[in-house]
Amino acid sequence: MLVTLDKPTALRMHDLIMKYWPQYIEDIKLRIANAEDIEEEQSLRRKLKKVEETEVCVIVSQEQNEVDKFRKMNLDMATHRKKMVERDLEKEFKDEENPFRLAIVCAMWITGFDAPCVSTVYLDKPIKGHTLMQTIARANRVYDDEKENGLIVDYGNVYKQLEKAYSVYGEGGKASGGKTAGGDQAGKQQRPFELLESLAEDLQETIRQTQGYLSELGFKLGDLSNETAKPMEKIANLKKAVDCLCLNETTRTKFEVMARDVFRKYHALFPEPQVKPFIRKFNAIEAIYQQLNQQTKSADVISIIMHLQQIVDASITIDSNLLHNPENVSVDLSTLDFEKLKAVFKKRLRKIPSFLTFKEQFNGNWIRCLKKIL
Repeated sequence: MLVTLDKPTALRMHDLIMKYWPQYIEDIKLRIANAEDIEEEQSLRRKLKKVEETEVCVIVSQEQNEVDKFRKMNLDMATHRKKMVERDLEKEFKDEENPFRLAIVCAMWITGFDAPCVSTVYLDKPIKGHTLMQTIARANRVYDDEKENGLIVDYGNVYKQLEKAYSVYGEGGKASGGKTAGGDQAGKQQRPFELLESLAEDLQETIRQTQGYLSELGFKLGDLSNETAKPMEKIANLKKAVDCLCLNETTRTKFEVMARDVFRKYHALFPEPQVKPFIRKFNAIEAIYQQLNQQTKSADVISIIMHLQQIVDASITIDSNLLHNPENVSVDLSTLDFEKLKAVFKKRLRKIPSFLTFKEQFNGNWIRCLKKIL
């Protein structure tokens, strides 16, 4: 499995892999011709047969007008989407005998996806926290008698984030599961359940403030989130909410700021079970927000992005004199010393930012960057 930065990168990597795949096959044939003994030749022939029949597929989520969007980037999404729609690629990928052996993804299949036969994961995307832990677990599952461990090929130095991930999601003591990493006191302060409860409380308070503001303007959010309301009633209530908010520019802007705060905290908690009590009110606030902005036209920034990519590509060069093969670049995850990790977490406990703080900083920076682009 190859984990890429985004959808365009996933498609580009597929094109690059397929471009050099025939060269890889020819290289194996050359090695067969120069084999030193019959055992090496037979091993290479088995490898050649598997490589020749192997299929590479892109797995990405669907979006509106994606075919035209990617065509502007000189990328063919239609062919990949046809495979994803017409075939059960998930079932095929989990079957070790199926020729579909290399999946290129960016967001799908890296969490909540169990495929024990996956032996290697190539990481070319900055990921952290529980997403990193689950992505690594894709390859670390024991499978039959042939697979005792997996291989993580880290192109983006993701491994440095593993220590922080263990501080929240890892278990201390032995692998059998002793205490939370960081010692008893650190464990009490960093337990995932308590962090999730804190997120839930923040989300509840933010929704309460947004609901109170709508009430001040003369609209009850419960009228829109009521599950017994008929569709026509909800449409009428939605229009009423928009009319109340459009009293002036200030009332509308204040609601949009509060709504975005709700969205940020909701997505920080999703998909944990603690988010369930807030789903209906979140959907109601999101519906009002979308109705307010339905007339806003989205800017087409594809040409700008492509121009920026061309500038970056032209600015990168490879100095062959600096190329080298560093030693000791492999890390055996099974040899991690949890006792040392405990000591590190105990010293750095106050320096490690909370999950909520990180999410707020990330989302805030992303929103500011997006505004600059648009």
